[in-house]
Amino acid sequence: MSSLFISDLHLQPGSSEVTAHLLSLLENLAPRYDNLWILGDFVEYWLGDDAYDGSLETVFDAMTALSKTGTRIRVLFGNRDFLLGDNFAARTGSEVISDDSVVVEDAGRKLVLLHGDTLCTDDTGYQALRKMLRNPAFIAEFLGKPVPDRVQQAMALREQSRTETADKSDEIMDVNPQTVADVMQASGADLMIHGHTHRPAIHQAPESGLSVRVVLGDWNETGAKVATLSNDGELELTHWPREAL
Repeated sequence: MSSLFISDLHLQPGSSEVTAHLLSLLENLAPRYDNLWILGDFVEYWLGDDAYDGSLETVFDAMTALSKTGTRIRVLFGNRDFLLGDNFAARTGSEVISDDSVVVEDAGRKLVLLHGDTLCTDDTGYQALRKMLRNPAFIAEFLGKPVPDRVQQAMALREQSRTETADKSDEIMDVNPQTVADVMQASGADLMIHGHTHRPAIHQAPESGLSVRVVLGDWNETGAKVATLSNDGELELTHWPREAL
């Protein structure tokens, strides 16, 4: 099997360049692969399937068309879109995965896939907020509110996050090496792929030379760093669209 990995598109109304690059990927690159993995923060925020405003119909149509060609689309929760639900999955022809991480075997390799925010354990303030937001009781209460109230609460939380992030060092907001090692050991995987930190790179194990951690890039007007895994297990971190280089 072959796979394509993307994350951190943060789609929202007005992100026309990002949307155009994504549509090109869905139409021209993704059909070459058996699997498309979207590793979180697909949208800037998602306040419940019933709050969807219809602004991403061209993207959803392209995802549905891709799934009908045989490419399997799977979407992991990010820190901004963990309320994606069954209606989103049905509309896009995708599978939504709510687990913090997933372990799969692909092209002769064992992979652990995740958004990446759970690896940033030095950021204790964020981890406490994440725990609160992922609490089923909080989610049920939040989804029970009228959509305008959800929007207001989400904007307040985002502003709070921006204020707190401004005072944090880059090191605190990056992954904790021991947490990465613990997750790799527990999963039994030889390859980890994640997003979230917006620091695209391939980190290698010095003792073996194997690529053990791939960080995907966030999307902007020039596109993003995406990862591919070929049928023979060859891993590549490349820029899409390639002509932007």
